[in-house]
Amino acid sequence: MAELINTLKARPFKLKQGVIDLWIPTYLIIKKNDYSLYNDSGVFIPFINREVLDIMQKSPGGFQIKAFNVEGVKLDLYNKYREALNLSQDSEFTAASLIETIRPFLVFYKKLNKYTKQTKRLKKTTLQFRNVLSTAKDPEKTFFEDLPRALGFKDSVLASNDEVLKSYVDLLQNAIRELRSCYVNLIGRIENALVDSLSLKSTDFIQYKKELEERYSCFKTYLLTDKQKAILNRILSPAADKVSWYQSLAYVILDKQLENLLDEEEAYLIDNLIHLFKELDKYIDISRQNLEHEDNFIRIEMISNDGAISPQVVRLNKNKIDVAQKIEKQIDKLLSGDSEVDAYALLMILKRRLGDE
Repeated sequence: MAELINTLKARPFKLKQGVIDLWIPTYLIIKKNDYSLYNDSGVFIPFINREVLDIMQKSPGGFQIKAFNVEGVKLDLYNKYREALNLSQDSEFTAASLIETIRPFLVFYKKLNKYTKQTKRLKKTTLQFRNVLSTAKDPEKTFFEDLPRALGFKDSVLASNDEVLKSYVDLLQNAIRELRSCYVNLIGRIENALVDSLSLKSTDFIQYKKELEERYSCFKTYLLTDKQKAILNRILSPAADKVSWYQSLAYVILDKQLENLLDEEEAYLIDNLIHLFKELDKYIDISRQNLEHEDNFIRIEMISNDGAISPQVVRLNKNKIDVAQKIEKQIDKLLSGDSEVDAYALLMILKRRLGDE
């Protein structure tokens, strides 16, 4: 743009700055469909408004104009592409028609959440399609060169072969479909792991959430850690939908929004989420013991040779603490000093005592 202004100031034009300031915006608006405008970073500017014109007047060197050069094979490809996308065919290639064609792709990419923009858990063609959209600056180059090349096609073949064009458009549509479902699929993987690990009766969100609410509704929250309380509150709170519910659970583990999840954090999230639910399960029996806040209790799980697990909750109110401590001192005097022998002997006594109960 600066070169154009210098040319207009020089012979044979020798235009005054005031005339140039009036003529250039007028010309750009009148001819808006015949060129593409870019800033100094090479980013396409789709519309000319007052703000753009003000910046252009102050810093004309920050703008470049490029005439469209779309004819022959490119024009054939352009019209077949629009036909495949259910858009009307044009005899002329204009900025307006280009924007109409490419805008859905750019708007689509802009609306993707952070996880979908950064995950690598996608097909190769989808990753290539996303990468082109993420770096798109020149719509003409993106449309005719970058997208076909990224997906392994040549523009000349696309324009001359309807079957190849159909394959190309199918790839584009599949890539869009995969990106749209990417975040929902993440939620689905978390859901499947949770439902399977907790042996829930139903795979339907409404049903198994109700099952979880019934399972954990009897909790005495003073028994729980802060993180366990946080996850319990989210389990029991009403949820508008499955996605928002899992997002709230994930925040307890990650301390950040689920859409900011990195691929390498997915296993960590699932493992820790399941662990928290399993920890809550251990408190179910304790919560059903009608414990008072000042009561002392211990939950014990003993696994025998045959693999049988015997969970027990031992409860002792404060009135019996002194008696228990005296017995503890007496037993301690009888121990051998061999930690393994002593532990085995104590556990066998526990097993018999708890078994009698």
